[in-house]
Amino acid sequence: MGNGMNKVVDGLYLGNIRDSENRESLSQNNITHILSVYNNAKPVLEDMTYLCIHAADVSSQNL
Repeated sequence: MGNGMNKVVDGLYLGNIRDSENRESLSQNNITHILSVYNNAKPVLEDMTYLCIHAADVSSQNL
């Protein structure tokens, strides 16, 4: 995922933490909501709507 977010289907993108902080890319793709799954998941951009799920990056994590 070093090349930015990837479109999964219309209106749904998959990316990493850097992608979720890239205002220009988020705006270009009309993204207003972010699902963050991360051990330190927290809202970063004030003008976005977030759902933050705290989860460890380990195979035993139950999502």
